[in-house]
Amino acid sequence: MLLFSVRLFLNDIRLFLILVGTISSGRVLMIPRADTAFVAAIAFVLVSAGSPGNSSLLADEPQVVIEKSIDLDRANAGQGLLGAKVDLGTIPSGERVRVKLKVTNRTSQSLAFPRIKASCSCMKGTMDPSEIPPGEVSLIDMVLSTEGKQKKPESGVSIALLHGSDPLGNARIDVRYRLSGMLAFVDSMSVAHIDPDASLATVEIPFYFTKPISLASLVVSAKPTFGEEAVVERGDNPELGVIKLRLNVADLPPSGLTTTVFVDDPGSGRMADSILLVRPNEIVTVSPRTLRFLPREEGGFETHTIVRIKGEEEEEDETPSEAKEGHAASIEARIGRRALRVNAKHIGADVYRVQLICSDELMSAITDSDPRPNMVVNWSILSTDLKATHSSPFKVVHSRLSGAVSP
Repeated sequence: MLLFSVRLFLNDIRLFLILVGTISSGRVLMIPRADTAFVAAIAFVLVSAGSPGNSSLLADEPQVVIEKSIDLDRANAGQGLLGAKVDLGTIPSGERVRVKLKVTNRTSQSLAFPRIKASCSCMKGTMDPSEIPPGEVSLIDMVLSTEGKQKKPESGVSIALLHGSDPLGNARIDVRYRLSGMLAFVDSMSVAHIDPDASLATVEIPFYFTKPISLASLVVSAKPTFGEEAVVERGDNPELGVIKLRLNVADLPPSGLTTTVFVDDPGSGRMADSILLVRPNEIVTVSPRTLRFLPREEGGFETHTIVRIKGEEEEEDETPSEAKEGHAASIEARIGRRALRVNAKHIGADVYRVQLICSDELMSAITDSDPRPNMVVNWSILSTDLKATHSSPFKVVHSRLSGAVSP
């Protein structure tokens, strides 16, 4: 009985393989009547999977395909490096786009790139063949995802073609593109300091939008809500909008509040959100308002800032020149519960030039986590006669050359 069952099973497998080969070749197959039920079931599965109505198997396939031809030589990149530049034109925001780059080797030597890597996790793909003789062509096949990654209408990604340990053998392709139908806040988090003695306060939150989205169609909301009045106005350029929130200061908690502001375009279904921290004016100010962490040659990331105690807020480029007596303060900074390395130098009356250093491990844990935690540096200032706190939103610049920023 067991031997009979095994033979039936092997016979079914044989019929299945014959059926697959027949369907792919377009031939007609004569099937014995006893085996028609099994084969009919297999045929139903195959036909259903390949039918246009079954979109689940094709859901991840990009609907937009862009093909470009580029020349790879040392003149395009400058400084004797291999490189090229390509403009994809306008692509729809929120879509996955397939990018096919036909790369021609315009040098007099054969080029080999066993690895390929993009500056943003939003773009991944392959290169085939990896070795290109002079005058020959290789195909870079990438998929670019614009969903929630790009924060400006004009954006770009750098593709690194890695030769090996010798950096002169590497190549870089700069890919530029423009987004249509995008809606995104300039900053993923904003901190607004208001006068607690005032009756009303206005907070401005800038955002980008591109056609076909228009300002007139946008709807603004906040969660949790706090009785705000919202007005949407055009900013300094045609693709920059500003949400102006008018707040009743008396209705705010003494310590301030944290809320999420949403801007929604009902016509396209596009929505963007930004965290808003409303805080009363503090005795500590930090310039610039939004910190930018840059990679260090020694490893990790760093940012430089000016911290002022009990003073008017300084302009971003202003540096005090005369050192005077003031508070001898201890300055600490954290991201979440993790402490940053702080190097503070007293340069004026209650003014400090501060360097913050963050390890690679901590920055990777922050930028790679899903959902991403609040991108905020929390300050603690302590001296003999004061104790103060402050919050500064920050961004991470992953490369000094490319300027690729984590939103």
